[in-house]
Amino acid sequence: MTFELLYRMRKINVSSFLPFASAVTYLIIIQWVFSNPRILNNPLLTPPLSIYINGTSIALVIITLLTSLLITKRGQLASWYNFSLFPLAIIFSVVPYLVISDSQSLLQLVVAWGSAILIYLYWRYVFFYLYTPSRYTAFSLENISFYGNFFVIFLLGAGVLGLKLFLGLGGLMVTGLVAVILALVIYQSFWVSKYSFKESWPVYVGSWLVLLETFFALTLLPNDYQLLAFVWSTIYYLVVTIVSDYLGHQLNSFKMKAYLIIAGVSWLLLFATAQWI
Repeated sequence: MTFELLYRMRKINVSSFLPFASAVTYLIIIQWVFSNPRILNNPLLTPPLSIYINGTSIALVIITLLTSLLITKRGQLASWYNFSLFPLAIIFSVVPYLVISDSQSLLQLVVAWGSAILIYLYWRYVFFYLYTPSRYTAFSLENISFYGNFFVIFLLGAGVLGLKLFLGLGGLMVTGLVAVILALVIYQSFWVSKYSFKESWPVYVGSWLVLLETFFALTLLPNDYQLLAFVWSTIYYLVVTIVSDYLGHQLNSFKMKAYLIIAGVSWLLLFATAQWI
């Protein structure tokens, strides 16, 4: 039964059915796995924990892809997978972060519920954008993706850097893990902003390399992994903001100086007050 058929029947509120179902299913799976002591008490990356983590990731990916396929209109099926990029990025950042976080903690609840709300809002506005343009607010998907990706990058950085710390992994190894997900996040930010990839791919690749090299440099610092992740996410925010202004022909010297000054002061305060190991 397609989304369009449900819409014609008008027996349920179609605009919130799939988005709500997808977000609730995501939240139930995340909460069940990462609040279960029988699962989390096992050593990292060893069965049965690794089986549950991999199984959870695969199940969430399948649910996301199915939601994207069902919610996409017939005329846009050729690019149906692009709509799934933002929820997939959330999954690939939340899972490693929850692996290293304390089970049943307030922070875990905030991350789980916050990510579920983001997924719901995203799919809801995707439906508005495709089916009911009159209910769609201009730039809603761009704004959700822009600020949501800051959240994604922080969780990705903290989760991977935390795994590096707890498992003694090498900097190059964790940077390689981050490279794929980072490429997905940056591509999604370009796609949702409707920039031509053929024309902007040098900027895309340059942004990816800058952020990847920055992440590797941060793996060499002895600070708390969450602090380093926050620094990396602010660098991501800075890079994406500058690139967006550049591609939108809105970048000038005043904006550039303002961005760099604000970022520099923020990083100085962070490192000055951070506890070094």
